[in-house]
Amino acid sequence: MSKPYRLKDRDREVLAAVERLLKRLARSEAIQPAQLVSVAKVLHVLSRLPQVTEDVCVTIELAYRTNYEHSSSSSVWQFSVGSDWLELSCGGSEYTDAVGSDSYTTMTWSAHPGARTDYDGSWDDSWMDRESAEDDGTPSGSSDALHCSITIDDDDNSLLFESAEAGGDGEDAESDPEIEIYRRGEKIELTRNEWRAALGLFEDMGWEPSMALDRYLEPPAFIKNEDGKAMEEGGRQFWIMIDQNAVLAQSLELDLDLFLNLVRFAGHGAFIIGKPGAYEEAKANDFGD
Repeated sequence: MSKPYRLKDRDREVLAAVERLLKRLARSEAIQPAQLVSVAKVLHVLSRLPQVTEDVCVTIELAYRTNYEHSSSSSVWQFSVGSDWLELSCGGSEYTDAVGSDSYTTMTWSAHPGARTDYDGSWDDSWMDRESAEDDGTPSGSSDALHCSITIDDDDNSLLFESAEAGGDGEDAESDPEIEIYRRGEKIELTRNEWRAALGLFEDMGWEPSMALDRYLEPPAFIKNEDGKAMEEGGRQFWIMIDQNAVLAQSLELDLDLFLNLVRFAGHGAFIIGKPGAYEEAKANDFGD
């Protein structure tokens, strides 16, 4: 039988704030029914402390971004439970035209059965309420304007996978390529959601669209050389931040390899945004030459 967790008052304060946040999340309209199963598992683990709950391995991550005219910021909250660990991490990033981008860690805490907890002593008030607050149905520190995204990793919750598969059969599913970005000899296929997420990240890192953002999502559209170069610079700024704070990679709403390919592609200059098949059609016409 595993030894219990060694929790002091400060540790219980941290865990109480985590529990409050998860309960507020469970009551919010943002969470999906399948995700509630995993949130309930974590709340069950917390309810049994300091005893160890085995055969539960769940990671819950919340992330949001805010954009202003000359600056942007992002924030990530992550809590993970396993058979022999509890871990909390909070981090974020900021960008301003004057200074550039910077990443930071706001709070870390972890525990293992029978051992002292590891706590940096800091507190992230944007996510963690120190005392029970009036429940407004949203995670602490968030609002509709922040577009808080929820990511849950739980291999033992089959409903998460069933939900994803069911979403792929609906009329609004975007699992198949819907957009091609291309130039002579180069093409990348992606969904509209993936392209939208990449554009949002480029913009967070200082890229200024040369036309209405919706135009980038509605093919056909031509992207000028300077526009592509600016996208690359924004993408590279984000990669620098990931090197400094790996937790930020968890906030990406698209595959890391795909994002890197997009950054490299944009750095080659002008390109065209088209619908599926546009590249082959352009190739058959020798790209208009």
